[in-house]
Amino acid sequence: MKYAKTVIKRLGYDSMFDVILSTHDLGVGKDKVECFERIAGILGCKTEECVMFEDALHAVKSAKAAGMAVCAIEDYYAWRQRDEIKSTADRYLTCYRELLEEMDA
Repeated sequence: MKYAKTVIKRLGYDSMFDVILSTHDLGVGKDKVECFERIAGILGCKTEECVMFEDALHAVKSAKAAGMAVCAIEDYYAWRQRDEIKSTADRYLTCYRELLEEMDA
């Protein structure tokens, strides 16, 4: 995560984020509901007030179980689980550009 934060800062995107966390920071993996409960707590809100963007099935399931809305993002490595991800998430995007196109419409 140290490298991710360094790259985000070098690209000048660090001002776009209030918080950048990893599962290492949280002490619990994304396969656990507790992970998403901790994220909401750090942000000072309830899980029901969050929208989680995820690409991994285990994380989609845990975020949903925590009460978050989930927008799944297509990922090559999760392709075999695509149907289950699509049926579990509230929304499924093939790329983030889809959201921008909707905003422009």
